[in-house]
Amino acid sequence: MMEIALPLPLTIGAITGAIIILKVFFTLWRVLEKWLHPEKFVGPTDTLEFTFQRLKGKKAAITLKNGEQLQNCEYQSTHLFGDGNYAVANILHFEFITADKRRIFLSNADILKIETDADR
Repeated sequence: MMEIALPLPLTIGAITGAIIILKVFFTLWRVLEKWLHPEKFVGPTDTLEFTFQRLKGKKAAITLKNGEQLQNCEYQSTHLFGDGNYAVANILHFEFITADKRRIFLSNADILKIETDADR
């Protein structure tokens, strides 16, 4: 009976050991690669940043869901935060500069509406 039960734990141990060895190898490879070629790893951050062209540089009046109003804020950009490489839920943060020159970030969950002048 023992000779039947022995191959299963040995097989599971061998597979687990191989996975651990590969993980260690590729982790060390990545460290070595970063050390040898740091320019390959300098690039954009994980946070996606973009702008809504019709809002860029405009003054906006922002109404928040709690009823508060922010007047005369200048739109800068929008930041997209996902919950991983294959994001299921994304959160937008709008970047504004207030009239008193403070930089604020507002979540799309907090904003009820953004108003701008139509002629500008």
